[in-house]
Amino acid sequence: MKNGGWFAAYGLRIRSELALPQFAAAAPGEPDAVVRLGAVPEALPEPSCSRRYWQAAPGDFLLRFGDAFRCRVTGGREITVQCLGGGREPFHFASSAWTALLMQRGLLPLHASAVWTEQAGAVLFMGNSGAGKSTLAAGLMARGFNMLTDDVAAVSAAAGSPPRVAPGYPNLRLQADALDQVACLPNGTDGLVPHGPDKHLLPAKRFARKPQTLRAAYVLKKKTAESLELSKPKPAKAWRTLARLVHRPGYAYPLGCAEAHFRILANICREVPMTQIFRPAGGIEPAALVDRIECHLAGGSV
Repeated sequence: MKNGGWFAAYGLRIRSELALPQFAAAAPGEPDAVVRLGAVPEALPEPSCSRRYWQAAPGDFLLRFGDAFRCRVTGGREITVQCLGGGREPFHFASSAWTALLMQRGLLPLHASAVWTEQAGAVLFMGNSGAGKSTLAAGLMARGFNMLTDDVAAVSAAAGSPPRVAPGYPNLRLQADALDQVACLPNGTDGLVPHGPDKHLLPAKRFARKPQTLRAAYVLKKKTAESLELSKPKPAKAWRTLARLVHRPGYAYPLGCAEAHFRILANICREVPMTQIFRPAGGIEPAALVDRIECHLAGGSV
């Protein structure tokens, strides 16, 4: 397969006809998902929801990216990509298309990064784009934590079991404005490679390759506090925060995933302690924030 091969991400073995540079390599075998090049229609035959850039129906999703490409995600198993020659690399489809595929497979994708150790379990860092999730994850990785996932965390919750986070891919995706902060950490930006016009991939030296039980969740808030503050939200606010941080939440209802998402959200709220992190308006050194998080995970008070 030209520029393609076998890859692993989100706990899936993927056979792809396209290069997926952010994903880990995998051994050949029975694929859980397939990415192929092929014709993609301009519209779905019977969409239950139609927006400017995408359409969705139960088990079917269409993404249009201008004159660059279209892709279709079907049955939680197949992504078909049609390159239209618009000058952008097709790996830009990854975030939205993989989110749709994860939803079709009954997983809850959260806008979060996650790290893991035997002692702490899986720890989520949630927030909007630019909140500092990847920078904080990089800081903890420099202290010995294993990377679990970046940007999108795929969470599952079987009946009667605690929620689990699937391994994403062994690279942090950093925007240009995060590079200076990461450069101040041990090992800094060693191995950094460009990934598109405004992002870079930073390979993880330690990566958890199996799903891990979720033990803690942190929400990175806007820099409005006078000093660093950690607080526990009330249950209703914790629910609203989680629901707001679902990645591409508009996809859920037309894809028929809302009920599954409700169950997983309820499981997280019931089983996983959540902490809000209010950072000082003037900023905080990454190492100081990592110190506070490590202390809190070890049982320090909020």
